[in-house]
Amino acid sequence: MSDWTCVEYNPVSGVSTWIKIEGDKTLVQERQDVSKLLDDNTAQRNVTSPGWKGDYHSLARLPLAMLHAKGGLLHDAMKAGDDERVKRFLNDSDNSRLRTKEGRV
Repeated sequence: MSDWTCVEYNPVSGVSTWIKIEGDKTLVQERQDVSKLLDDNTAQRNVTSPGWKGDYHSLARLPLAMLHAKGGLLHDAMKAGDDERVKRFLNDSDNSRLRTKEGRV
């Protein structure tokens, strides 16, 4: 990581922006420590009722860096209004730690 330089840090969101110059290219990367968010999601998931009765449910809490990543699955799906792709992402077991409620969307 020594080639990467932090150029911005937002203490409120915890998102930092890093750049790396490779020849005529400048690479940009956003990073965010999500360990507390994942712990909070687990705690909420453990106390949330298992049913889907009612109108509104919190399904997941996602890191800002993941939502802002242009070219990333979630950013592109949400921008395109592709609810099915977002559902597949939320139902994927690899993303279960982002969920705040058990079950399938």
